[in-house]
Amino acid sequence: IAQGKGMSDLLEQEVPQSLTLSSATVTKDNAAQYLPLGFES
Repeated sequence: IAQGKGMSDLLEQEVPQSLTLSSATVTKDNAAQYLPLGFES
């Protein structure tokens, strides 16, 4: 379109500085539910 480039070439490819995700609170009562997602110590 502009300068012989497509629309995807005109968009800036940028990595975000930070990424915030919501997380669940792990307690002794629900720890077994989340154990497969983490590491055992």
